[in-house]
Amino acid sequence: MKKSIIYIFVLFFLFSVNSFARILLVGKNRPYKTIQSAFRDIKNQDTVKIYPGKYFTDKKLEIINKRGVKIMGIGNVEIICSKVYETVLYISYSSNIQIINLSIRHNSLPGKTPDCRGDVISIYKSRIVNVARCNIAGCGYCGVYAYKSDYINIVQSYIHHNAYAGVSMNECNNVSIEMNKFEHNPRNFDLNNCTNVKKRLNTFIKASLSKQRVYIKPYMSEEQLQKIFSGLTNNCIVIVYSGKYYFNFTPKISYRKNIEIIGKGRVEFIIKSMYKDVFIIEKCENIKIKNIIMYHLRPSGALVKCQGMVLYVIQTNGIIVEKCSLNGCGAVGFYCSNSKNVVLKSCRIFNNTSEGIVLSKCSNVNISNNRIYNNAKSYSFYNSQNVILKNNVIRNNGR
Repeated sequence: MKKSIIYIFVLFFLFSVNSFARILLVGKNRPYKTIQSAFRDIKNQDTVKIYPGKYFTDKKLEIINKRGVKIMGIGNVEIICSKVYETVLYISYSSNIQIINLSIRHNSLPGKTPDCRGDVISIYKSRIVNVARCNIAGCGYCGVYAYKSDYINIVQSYIHHNAYAGVSMNECNNVSIEMNKFEHNPRNFDLNNCTNVKKRLNTFIKASLSKQRVYIKPYMSEEQLQKIFSGLTNNCIVIVYSGKYYFNFTPKISYRKNIEIIGKGRVEFIIKSMYKDVFIIEKCENIKIKNIIMYHLRPSGALVKCQGMVLYVIQTNGIIVEKCSLNGCGAVGFYCSNSKNVVLKSCRIFNNTSEGIVLSKCSNVNISNNRIYNNAKSYSFYNSQNVILKNNVIRNNGR
């Protein structure tokens, strides 16, 4: 008798669960005409079947606090977000989620929108999320981004043309990235503080020589910033968004070619130690730095002279520094040693405790249209050849 009661209870439970599971059909002649209407109606245990076509959205598609949801494309399905700063598909506080056979991207051709800041798929504090047979394309910042999530599986997908990384994860556990194709991402993986990660049978296609774009944003941790600067590759453009960036370390670019660092809006690089240089370029070729404010964070009332340089260039062939502010209390605003083909133009160089500009063993240098003021000394050139100094405003130096 007891076994019969248990058996009946189990059947009732299974019937109850299945009775609440629904299939939502999305398409031209289906109950849900738009992708947004289907996502707004998702409940636990639902399956969303999306029929062939292009589906546009100007807001992120969200799966929040859901369990047992499956989103699957039938045939050729494209989900396109028109806002480059939005995540396309956002999964948060959910479990047992499946994303299958979808093409997901922003409405921009790869590399044509330099300020794309939204991820393609973002997973936040969720568990058991499976992404399979998907086309995950830029201009997304990250193809798949996950934070504090467990049991994330990315399989048999094509992940390409993303601005920062193909897959980026922080503090995730039990991750499987298998049998995927990665192409034209500045970095394929950016995995921080993750455990039990399996990366197997993936294929990688080398990026073309067109310049990759890397984005730096004010909310990034110092650890992330350090990894970005140390991991820069040749032929890239670094877009730095408006904000104050405080460093305990000195950002440094070494042995690299063809890199541009461009500030958008008011960008400030601030080193916390007066004994460290603010930024170093060493043994590089064809570097450009534009619209960055650099200085040391001098403690209030400090009597010690700053010992670190602001911008320090060493053994570099080809550097342009344009529309930058090289501010004290740096010992020297712009110190350039053993370098050639140097351009310093339209900059402000001021309040440095030793000198505004120092050249040592340099050649083919153009210093023009700068404002050099309130430094202990304006400039010094040592063993340097073919130095052009023109149209600069030089005043109030020699404190």
